[in-house]
Amino acid sequence: MAKAKAATPPLAAPLPSEFVSVLLGVDDPVHVRFSDQIVDALAKISPDLTLRLDPHPLADDVQRGVAAFPELLASFRDEKSELGRAAILDAIGRIVQKHYATKEVLEALAKIISTTKSSAITSLAAKALALARDEPFLELQRNLLISTSPSQVRIAAKLCGYGKYDKAVPQLLALIHTDTMAAEAEAAVWALGEIGAATALPKLHRMLNDSIKSEDVLDAIGKIGGVTSVLRLLPVLLEGTTNQRIKAAIALARINRKNDGSYLDPDLERAVRALLEKVIDKDPSGEVRFYAIIAYSLLGGHLEPARVLRALGGRLSDEEMGAVSGFLARRGAPPKKAAAAKAAAKTAIAKKTQTKGRKPL
Repeated sequence: MAKAKAATPPLAAPLPSEFVSVLLGVDDPVHVRFSDQIVDALAKISPDLTLRLDPHPLADDVQRGVAAFPELLASFRDEKSELGRAAILDAIGRIVQKHYATKEVLEALAKIISTTKSSAITSLAAKALALARDEPFLELQRNLLISTSPSQVRIAAKLCGYGKYDKAVPQLLALIHTDTMAAEAEAAVWALGEIGAATALPKLHRMLNDSIKSEDVLDAIGKIGGVTSVLRLLPVLLEGTTNQRIKAAIALARINRKNDGSYLDPDLERAVRALLEKVIDKDPSGEVRFYAIIAYSLLGGHLEPARVLRALGGRLSDEEMGAVSGFLARRGAPPKKAAAAKAAAKTAIAKKTQTKGRKPL
């Protein structure tokens, strides 16, 4: 296992365009140029949209999964720097979130929480224990949600969210007041989104009218993924601030993905696709257009390559665009199968990469 260094790790480098082309399975020069144009256009819209290599100093151990636990725990005991110990705990948290925690890991995390003086290290150990969904630990956090200490309530809410602890939903809902948004209420909104609490949607929908807190609420609504939220999101997508429109487009994409591209209402699906096309063609924000394209494709929509590239600010000649269109047509899957193929490809890429700044849908 590579030892975590005390120095601050460098910013993650963008994936080389050649690597992106390989991941997408294209080798013809015209098709490679098309993929390069997409990558370049996204980088110009926002660095946050650029695929980047995982910058974690222990990325190899994270990839190894549960098998890395013994070495990580041994390294934590030997590591002297706080930054190095923090990197190890973060790696453990990533692994337990994706896989599971062994008894040794659970015991080690509990010991770190009870004996370590560093608040930063204690916080990371608590987060990892929550991500491991340790029931006694999460139940303790649920009970702390009624504490008189605002900071303790905020921390407990976040930990319940990390652990997706649905038993805490009633207490989290009680923290939210539509006329105020204290720090503990913000944490509760976030936690309800992480848990995917559909029972929170009526209250969250009412909070969309508050411009101050609506961005956090939009995040939570998207993560919950209820079709009943679609009509509530459309006015925000059309008339909100730039950040609100970005969040609304992301929320729609998440809802579309969670519901396999079907609202069980063909008329609503057609109406939303038509509205998304309008956003893709006319919204002044490239980031809004990007997420609208994703939401549109996840709802079974199909756009010509020229239209996609134009929406993202890229350019190809008519001859090159014709070649790309012909290539995509020859690949031949119907729209829904094509969307499934795109999703599978996106999953494969996500396993090898991490986007800096942009949260995965």
